[in-house]
Amino acid sequence: MILKIVPDVVPRTRPLILSGSSLASDAARLMRQHDAGAVLVVDDDDLLGIFTERDVSFRVIAAGYNPQQVTLDKVMTPDPRTIKAGDTVLSALEIMEAGHFRHLPVADNGEMVGVVAMRDVLYGTNKQIARELQHMSVDLPDDCRIVSDIMSNNILVTLEGDASVSQASELMKSYDIGAVVILRDNRLAGIFTERDVSFRVVAEGLDPDAITLDEVMSADLVTISAGESCQSVVEKMQKGNFRHLPIMQDNRVAGILSIRDLFSYIRHKLETSFQNAMISRSRNMMASD
Repeated sequence: MILKIVPDVVPRTRPLILSGSSLASDAARLMRQHDAGAVLVVDDDDLLGIFTERDVSFRVIAAGYNPQQVTLDKVMTPDPRTIKAGDTVLSALEIMEAGHFRHLPVADNGEMVGVVAMRDVLYGTNKQIARELQHMSVDLPDDCRIVSDIMSNNILVTLEGDASVSQASELMKSYDIGAVVILRDNRLAGIFTERDVSFRVVAEGLDPDAITLDEVMSADLVTISAGESCQSVVEKMQKGNFRHLPIMQDNRVAGILSIRDLFSYIRHKLETSFQNAMISRSRNMMASD
């Protein structure tokens, strides 16, 4: 069965909607209330833009705007690309990767029926490829582990706990990353993500220049180890609804793994298995002729 965006990846729901004159702080509070990563900006039933957690960090805080004063029409991503409810997860993934999108509005006959996140699409894509492998009676790869390739390709940015939220946001924007690691005496003390910027700072009306990372970071950490299986990491991310996990090696932080990096790596493993299975099937068919 080919998985479709609605209802296989996300249910048909009314997305979060605000007007262009709404404040960035209003959007952050709404996203926190619904545990969502984006709101659509709509005026007179016309989709003007999309405003995401990343926009809160990059376009508001890192840009020096006051979230309680700047309106969404000033900091949203305008004219967003949309996908159809009946699009497949694989086609949606291609659109997201080509445009570097993390959220896409979902339309059905001109009506906005939801917003799909990269995380949802990646889950669906891997599920689709895994189904194809199972249909071909091919085992899923068991060599999928957190390896040096993943760690070396990631940018690890660390800060001390007395750094401000504004400093962290500026660094995240500069390196185009979604999280920084907080160290204390060169040891892991916490993690601070763009979701924390939205939910723990802007939605609470706190001053990003005055608030330190010690005050708003996530300190009750779940970590993963170099060499840990992908399945184990997926289970940890799903259970805790995490999108970033520190990678530990020899009791030190060796990197940080995003859910996007993890599923891209898993998809590569699955696609390799799928290609090998197709080659094997073709050879068997040729040998039987």
